Amino acid sequence: FSLTPELDQTLDYNCADPLPGATVPQPAVPVVIDTAKKSLLVGGEEVTLSAKEWLLLELVYKHRNELVTYDSIRMTVWAERVSSAGRPPEVGVEERNLLLYSLRRKLGAGANILKTRRGRGCLLEIG
Repeated sequence: FSLTPELDQTLDYNCADPLPGATVPQPAVPVVIDTAKKSLLVGGEEVTLSAKEWLLLELVYKHRNELVTYDSIRMTVWAERVSSAGRPPEVGVEERNLLLYSLRRKLGAGANILKTRRGRGCLLEIG
């Protein structure tokens, strides 16, 4: 019996991410994002988003089906914290994950379209 350093690491788990090789079903309900009206409809019902939730959704929607890095997310969603040197703001993993969790909850049955890639970023996977 031997322990390796990899066994001591804490890994992020996202139940919305499928197992490797699994097919991803389309959302059970239609998700409609209207950037001009800044509205989100899930199953025909309008969903109210906070300002930061909307900034995140709009960013990943503009780059749908492409990975949006965590640095880009921090620069857009937390723009008020950008330093004068233009570096991405300091945003903790907990704060970022809480925002993603909140947005996924509001997407309800359509939450499986918002994917995360551990340590890299997010993408909105829509057809």
